[in-house]
Amino acid sequence: MGARFEVVAGAKRHGGDLGSCAAPVVAPVGGAIAFKFLHSGAGASPLARLGIAVDDEVRAKAEFVAMDPLVWSADGRSLAAAVALPNEGADGADGTAALRQDATDFVARADDKERVRGHWHVWRDGVLSDEYDAIEQVTWSPRGHQLAWAAARADLKWRAVVDGVASGPAFDAIGPLHFTADADNLFFGALDGRKIVRVTVAIATRR
Repeated sequence: MGARFEVVAGAKRHGGDLGSCAAPVVAPVGGAIAFKFLHSGAGASPLARLGIAVDDEVRAKAEFVAMDPLVWSADGRSLAAAVALPNEGADGADGTAALRQDATDFVARADDKERVRGHWHVWRDGVLSDEYDAIEQVTWSPRGHQLAWAAARADLKWRAVVDGVASGPAFDAIGPLHFTADADNLFFGALDGRKIVRVTVAIATRR
């Protein structure tokens, strides 16, 4: 069986504003393909700047210094990711951590994430959440109406956040987040001191 290929993105399709592209993610419905890119146009920073594109459209200009994997909602209508903005006053000409690149993705090493601590947001369809010191596990509800993530402030205590609202108590660590099928509850495992606990949080927003 033969394979069919279609070029949906690249420097020529974007007027030369895209340099390297990485981490393509196809939407579950509709077939749109989202990916990260490094800016390479005129006036580009000598340090890494990441943006977000979908097919041949730039959705977020290259202003981020770190970005976790892009996550589509189940209906393919919404896109989200944890992103970091420049850390003014840290190492680098403008306070940003240099980004490392491997064969398939643009990634920030653990020590680089420390250097951009305090400037993490969740990017959701072009809108940024409040600022956190760290973000992990960006997770959509089954129908794609709600978005949850684990977030830590300066105290490094982790809380589950749903649609920008902290839900439940703080923990030393939080495991993978899961919505119930009806999206009425969010559940996860957590570390509370020396205890492992199972946590269920009632969700009071639309499903």
